[in-house]
Amino acid sequence: MYLSRRDLIKSGFLFLSSSILFNGCSENQIAKENLRQNKKILGESGKPKVVVVKGNNIEKNLDMGFDSLGDVRANIKSGSKIVIKPNFVTPEPYPATTDVSFILSVVKKFLDMGFSNIKIIDCSHKSCFDYNKIIEKSSKLGVEAKFCEPNDLTKYKKRINPEWHCFDELMIQKDIADADFIVNLPVLKRHNSAGLSCAMKNHFGSVNGSPRYVAHGRYKIGNTKFFMDTVAEFADAVRPEMTIVDARDILVRNGPSLAEGDVLKGYDKLIISSDMVAIDSFCSVIMEDVDPSFSIEMIDKTLDRAVELGLGVKEIDKLDIKDITA
Repeated sequence: MYLSRRDLIKSGFLFLSSSILFNGCSENQIAKENLRQNKKILGESGKPKVVVVKGNNIEKNLDMGFDSLGDVRANIKSGSKIVIKPNFVTPEPYPATTDVSFILSVVKKFLDMGFSNIKIIDCSHKSCFDYNKIIEKSSKLGVEAKFCEPNDLTKYKKRINPEWHCFDELMIQKDIADADFIVNLPVLKRHNSAGLSCAMKNHFGSVNGSPRYVAHGRYKIGNTKFFMDTVAEFADAVRPEMTIVDARDILVRNGPSLAEGDVLKGYDKLIISSDMVAIDSFCSVIMEDVDPSFSIEMIDKTLDRAVELGLGVKEIDKLDIKDITA
């Protein structure tokens, strides 16, 4: 019988998985293997650039956001493999999952820039893809969308970083691992374990199933630091070149599903950056402002771990923030 991630988390098998698979924080002397070295987009001040676009027209927001970020096209080689990574954790509509119309608008943006080797990938469950009809809709643009079974290790590639505390190695979905340019498309929402789900948390859907189950298992028995560290370390294994957060609507109070939270409609912003840490830090300020049950301290451990790994900048005053009204 097939068990989804949620089934495993709810079952006693999760704790067995944790005891078998968890390696602790043992020393790992092997060298880094196949880690991406993406280049950050900086503002004129030399600080990581974060572009915030206010407006309710997706295409216009994207056009203005890309223009303000810089010459995105010049930073991508001709013929590059581009992967779009949405958040399809549950068979529910936006903002529990990435809006399909938004995904397709991003795809069209890259098609208009002259790129054709584009895939939409998430290591989720077929029910999510069936619910959103993303496979059929993307095929009309000549773009492949596919889910990847979290437990099929033939579809993953190994990544190693001796600086990771929680796992000696991680397995990343092959298309994501082989991409030349990754576009991370998270939603902004609350999460009942991580506190906040945004840029870094989206990469729970980039790694294979076992470490995810272990992370949730450790959280269930009270090891919250381990869980928060895995959020940063999973993101470190992927290192996307661009993150675009669709915050037109925001899932507040609880998550990651709509049944657990409330939806704040009409916030109408896109947040774009090459720095996942900057994105999550900036979006935590937004969430604290719109959701009284959230505080930035809830994700401090994840942000600090990400900074230790060299993923980006946490301090808001060290960011080059550009506000635009479309």
